[in-house]
Amino acid sequence: MRFTLPLLLLAALGTCVVTGCSDSDNMRQVIESVNMSTDVTAEDVDAAIEYAKLYTTKTEKVAYLIKQGRTFYQNQDYKGALELAQYILDELDPNSKMAQELLNAAKEKSAEVLKDTGVDVGGFMK
Repeated sequence: MRFTLPLLLLAALGTCVVTGCSDSDNMRQVIESVNMSTDVTAEDVDAAIEYAKLYTTKTEKVAYLIKQGRTFYQNQDYKGALELAQYILDELDPNSKMAQELLNAAKEKSAEVLKDTGVDVGGFMK
């Protein structure tokens, strides 16, 4: 399973190189190719970042972290989604539209939860 994931990523990247995909299309294809099976799903932000370091290219790292951040978001771990999106923007790709969208969505959801319940799930009240 560990060798399948990089091969899928390379196939998606190769398709875009040959067909001339835009950066956004390229990233979407790479993200769609990242298999979120149990052996690649990180338990927390630190584990996700460490796992992402195993990828060769920046595009692969960003794709994995976006996919992982979306998983955190779907699991209502808005702080994890926020942290991964911010990591992408700070360390890998300051122009990532997908990371910015994830960051904005997680901030919005965190603020909603804070307003509705008083629980600071986004780490706003540090």
